[in-house]
Parts: sequence; structure tokens; C-alpha cells
Amino acid sequence: MGRVPVLGAAAEATGFSLTEVLITVTIIGILSAFAVPQYINSLNKGRQTDAATQVSQIQAGIQSYADEFLIGPSGWSELSRVTPVITPGGVASGSSFTEITSASGDYTITVTATSSTYLIQATSNKAGANWNIAACVNTASGASLLNRGNGSAPAASPACT
Repeated sequence: MGRVPVLGAAAEATGFSLTEVLITVTIIGILSAFAVPQYINSLNKGRQTDAATQVSQIQAGIQSYADEFLIGPSGWSELSRVTPVITPGGVASGSSFTEITSASGDYTITVTATSSTYLIQATSNKAGANWNIAACVNTASGASLLNRGNGSAPAASPACT
């Protein structure tokens, strides 16, 4: 048959004590305090790199269009003749450079043309203003520049002369 417990005898303890559990939870909390911000920072850098790639494509497309047609593009439809710009809804189109969303959906991209200089701004929809991208291309001189925010400070305004 089975064992019959004896009154007054010490029972065998199994499992963890409350103190051990609290210490373990505290250690995990401290480690998480360091790991989570680093993880979020890595996510923001990855999203920014993705948007910077698309901004670079737009820069190259604008210059290619100007080289091909001897005038800069006036909108997304003209730019699509040399390089289609992908958005979540398909290829960007329109007779002007209206605001678009990056292919990943994480950034809003605007293009402003002044004479032969195009200013391209990409603003994060998730990470805040300090993860922005500011770029330019001058179709007359061929100069281009792309600046990125670093999480602590926004991207500096580019100057393409």
C-alpha cells in the first residue's frame, strides 16, 4: 500500500521559494531594461535603411530622367518612365510629386522641386522625427547628398549646389 504521512514529520519541499522567484524576476527585469531599448533602436535603424534605399532610388531616378530627357521630372508618372517607385498601393503615379508612403509603409516621402534642385524628405511614421532622412539632387550639376537622423538628432538639411 502507500505511505501514510506521520504527523509532526518534516515534509519534503519541492519547487522554488518566494525569494528565489523574486530575485530571478528582478534580474530578468534589469536585463530587459538594457535589451529592449537596443532592440527598438535596431528596428528603427533597419526601417531607416529601407527608406534610405528608396530615397536613393528616387535620387538616381530623378538624375537619370534629367539625363535622358534633358529636363527634370515634374511628377511620379514622369519619374516612372525611368524607374518606378513602389508604394504599398503599387507604383507611385501622378502629374506632380504628391506625398507617398514608402514600400514598407514605415515612412512618408515628399519631393519638392526648385529649378534643377530636388529636395527629398522621408519622415518616419513610427519612430519619430529624429529618424528622418533628408536628401537632395541637383540635375544641373549632378550633386547629390543623403543625410540621416541618428535617433538623437534629426538629419541635417542637405545642400546640393
